[in-house]
Amino acid sequence: MAFSSEHFSVKELVSRETYQRHGEQAIYMLDDRLLRTLDALRKRFGPCTINNWSWGGSFNQSGLRDVSFYGSVPKFEASRSQHKFGRAADCKFRDYSASEVRKYVLENPDEFPFITFLEVGIGWFHFDVRNGDSIVCWSPDDGYVSNEEVTRRNL
Repeated sequence: MAFSSEHFSVKELVSRETYQRHGEQAIYMLDDRLLRTLDALRKRFGPCTINNWSWGGSFNQSGLRDVSFYGSVPKFEASRSQHKFGRAADCKFRDYSASEVRKYVLENPDEFPFITFLEVGIGWFHFDVRNGDSIVCWSPDDGYVSNEEVTRRNL
């Protein structure tokens, strides 16, 4: 049986389309490491939004992404995004900025042992739990960036 999240409902973690198709069983499409990390992040940083479509919000593809995000099956299949594998989330914390969360995670990696990738220089906290031994940071503007540079530049 899959690990279930203590702090998030399935609707917060998958798209409306995925939930309509699979219901609560969609939890099985999410990596246990992602669920454990999301719970640890919410415990540490408080209220956090992933998807909010189920209560009228505009976020629908910030967790597990389906084909509709990509526009076609070939584009979905070609994507290497960890979102489509249930291994990534885009978090919007109520009480902390994305850069504050990134800085804390980089300075305290043992608290979040499954995080191996951070997208930096963006207004939300994107992380994923792809296979890896340490945290790699990547910026849409700068490409790969050292962890020290992320902290120094407040990315």
